[in-house]
This record gives sequence, structure tokens and C-alpha cells, in this order.
Amino acid sequence: MYPKPAEIVVSSFVAEHDPETCVGCGVCLDRCQMQAITKGDDKVSLNADLCIGCGLCVSTCPTGALSLVRKPESALKEIPATLHDAWYKITEDMSQKWSTRP
Repeated sequence: MYPKPAEIVVSSFVAEHDPETCVGCGVCLDRCQMQAITKGDDKVSLNADLCIGCGLCVSTCPTGALSLVRKPESALKEIPATLHDAWYKITEDMSQKWSTRP
């Protein structure tokens, strides 16, 4: 439900897509729990804002068109000290987003 889950999930990786080797089989569509992968005409595309770097799509890609790459050091988030801290950050971000809606 969070608009950009990649902003709040602590992961050192993100999926990367190589359209040259993608055959558009769609196996990754079923594997992606974040709906970060969509299918176009004959290939898939990846939305990095939705990707949490879990690697489920990578592990079943028959052509190797998907891979996990390490995020740059500047993109890594600080791990919340407690679950309460993580929940507070999520609810604070969501309340700011909802309060700015027209």
C-alpha cells in the first residue's frame, strides 16, 4: 500500500532488467510480490520504486534477464532500531502524503 516500498524496505539490492535478453515469458510477473514488474508488448519492465530487492524474480528468470545489483552506498537507508521506529516512519510518511491530497 505504500507508494514507494523501496524507500522503506531495508535491502542492499535492487533488481535490474536487461531488455536485450528478456523473452517476455512472464514468469517474473507471478513471482513479484510488489507488482514492480509489468508486461508490455513483448517484454517486461521494472519499476525500481516498487522493487524491494527480494530476488524472487531473479531466481526464476529462464534467460537471466533479471539480476540483483547492489544499491549505491548513498541509496542505503539506516536500519530502524526497533519495529516501533520503523512503523513510526511509515505512518509519518503516509500521513504527510495524505494531508497534501487535494
